[in-house]
Amino acid sequence: MKKHLPLILGLIVLGALTALAAGTVPMPYESVKDKSRPHTNQVMTGQAPIMAEEVSEPATARRIPVPPSGNDDALATDDRVYQKTAYHEVVVNDVGQYTQQLKGYFLSIDGRVLSSSMNSGDKYQSSYLMVKVPEAKFTEATNRVTNDVDKVVSENISAYDRTGQYVNTQDKLANLQEQKIEKELELTQAQTELAKKQIQLEIDRLERQITQAQQRLENVTEDVTYATLQITAANNQRYFGRQSGQPTLREELTDAWESMSTVLYFLARLGIWIGIYAIIWLPAVLIVKWVVKKFKK
Repeated sequence: MKKHLPLILGLIVLGALTALAAGTVPMPYESVKDKSRPHTNQVMTGQAPIMAEEVSEPATARRIPVPPSGNDDALATDDRVYQKTAYHEVVVNDVGQYTQQLKGYFLSIDGRVLSSSMNSGDKYQSSYLMVKVPEAKFTEATNRVTNDVDKVVSENISAYDRTGQYVNTQDKLANLQEQKIEKELELTQAQTELAKKQIQLEIDRLERQITQAQQRLENVTEDVTYATLQITAANNQRYFGRQSGQPTLREELTDAWESMSTVLYFLARLGIWIGIYAIIWLPAVLIVKWVVKKFKK
């Protein structure tokens, strides 16, 4: 046995290096995946809510809308308009029941469910909703989201003033429409074909600008008419991160066992592939050993 020990050790080392170099055995940390909380990217839209089909999407981490850019040039306007958004992370006992009740409530106040998902992982159950609700129902809706939940982990409610953009767009649209009327009057009074063509080109340009201004005004109007709510619910506070809550003894033991199982699984796979690659290396090692003996003689 001692005679063949260097050969065996050499084969083990070569097999291990080959297995790791080939990437057939993932490192332990690569095998640890929290399947209970998958993450995806979602493109948010600033358009007005329309009756959209519910889209299934895995629950994700926090989605906080980006405030609109632009300066408020209508500070003297008394009738303000706001784009309102809210984000909630809540812990509930029954995620499915809570989500279905919320969806029913939003539909009852003429809201629209833009995105809906349910996820049952190894550890946690979670859901995600993105909805649009009438601006007049915004406060009522945010209160409804946090009513009778076990805990509100986080809450972010914002109102962005869009008055300046709204008023400026209205003024620009009115100004463009007036310019168009003046050009149309000039067209009727034009004497030459060249003058008529030049005026018509100006009218066409104004019509394009009017269309763009109308679209911007519609977008702002839709943004302030409906508010956006995003709700992430889970049946355990730890779903939102370890810092959100202390693990129970059972959860700590489960985590420890899963960690040990991952390491044992890694070692078992490594052993299998070491054996396979050792067999592959065996002829080469025997040939090298025979050549070395020949040279020594």
